Amino acid sequence: MKTLSTFILLLFSNFLIAQHSTSLTKAELLDSLLQESHRRGIFNGNALVAENGKVIYHRAVGQADASGNKPLNTEARFNIGSVSKEFDGTGIMILKEEGRLSLDDRLSAFFPQLPEWADAISVKNLLQYSSGIPNPDYNNVRTDAEVWQYLKGLRELKFDPGSEYVYNNTNVFLRKRIIEKVSGMSYAAFVETRMLRPCGMRNTVIDPSEETPRFTRSFDEAFVQDDLDTYMSGWIATTTEDLFKWVKCLNSGKLISSESLAELSESLNPSVQSPLGHSVYDKGNLQIRYHHGQSDNFEALMAWIPDPGYTIILLTNNRCNELGDHINAIDAILRGNEFQIPKRSIELSLRAKIFHEGYDSGIDFLKEIRKNQSDIFNFEQEEEELLETGEWLLQMDRQEEGMKIFEYTAARFPNSVRAYLELAKAHEDAGHDQMALKNYRKVQELEPENELAAEKLQQLE
Repeated sequence: MKTLSTFILLLFSNFLIAQHSTSLTKAELLDSLLQESHRRGIFNGNALVAENGKVIYHRAVGQADASGNKPLNTEARFNIGSVSKEFDGTGIMILKEEGRLSLDDRLSAFFPQLPEWADAISVKNLLQYSSGIPNPDYNNVRTDAEVWQYLKGLRELKFDPGSEYVYNNTNVFLRKRIIEKVSGMSYAAFVETRMLRPCGMRNTVIDPSEETPRFTRSFDEAFVQDDLDTYMSGWIATTTEDLFKWVKCLNSGKLISSESLAELSESLNPSVQSPLGHSVYDKGNLQIRYHHGQSDNFEALMAWIPDPGYTIILLTNNRCNELGDHINAIDAILRGNEFQIPKRSIELSLRAKIFHEGYDSGIDFLKEIRKNQSDIFNFEQEEEELLETGEWLLQMDRQEEGMKIFEYTAARFPNSVRAYLELAKAHEDAGHDQMALKNYRKVQELEPENELAAEKLQQLE
């Protein structure tokens, strides 16, 4: 899968290949892009594109659920995943501007029941994902009560607060709980009264359920619908139009000052995220702010480009991993440049095939698309996507199939250190010490300076 930062490297590039007709309007070109993407199986969702605050394209493409009988419309609500973090981040800054908290306040000041490590963590550390709180096992730690239990039982931090970056939702959970503690309101009520209403966001809901009107359901490449899992609270479902209102409202100074907005966009270093996602500056001037979110097969990507004034919002309930490439193409269309229609991720298609039909069917599928559909499927990052497929299968307790994918990857890419390393770790976790040793030795052969391999060989030999 491409990293989300890949598209920013291409955003202002002319290295795009599908020339468009000058006789078509921008809206017609945008529609042709998304319709062809839908035909290729890489976009099922809603898109909104605006220039200088004016919507020039707003369209729904595809289905609202896995039944295939419920077409999307532009009022459909989508889970926006991590884009929701903009709201708790903004909430913290609202309370800061009101003098009700400081970014230097310690976590222990709000929650003295937490262990001693809470004395070392500031609110700013939580905003910048630099608290040092390690990721829990999210298979077993999901609800608010379970997160509290995990935190109260945590003995030590992973690193000194402020020294490193680990992107996890426990920081977000604590930001929401601080808002509740300081405001005296539930997080949902605070967001509703202090953000949604002032911004005119009437179609946004917090923690949607199956009964929520116009709420889409996510599904995978095999059209198998995801369950609505119970998870820690405070996640948002919204529409493309409401997200456009959010972008305008946030940038207008209506909620927080421009100084607070700039402070909120500060990340620990330029390559990592803040609560607003990624903000890219050149000589002090903001070039683009973009934010990606994902939850099950929901996926969202927003991009705001101040100069020349573009806002691009893409929401899907059938994750494609190619939204960044779509924004490249949309940006090119808006600038009058040539554009390229994105290709389809092999990872999502392959893992769905294996999960529902088995490993052999998955490999047969992979060979067939490599031979006959390379014009539609993207094989540029095959090694990485194969390995991510294997990792996902392990997470889904499909251990045997996950290890087979690692073996297949190692055979196809015999110099892949990561393939042998993942295979070694999988065998070690399964208690296959001899197979783990064999693969750690291969890692050391390919990369003699690999410290993990050296450490594991010393432990296992």
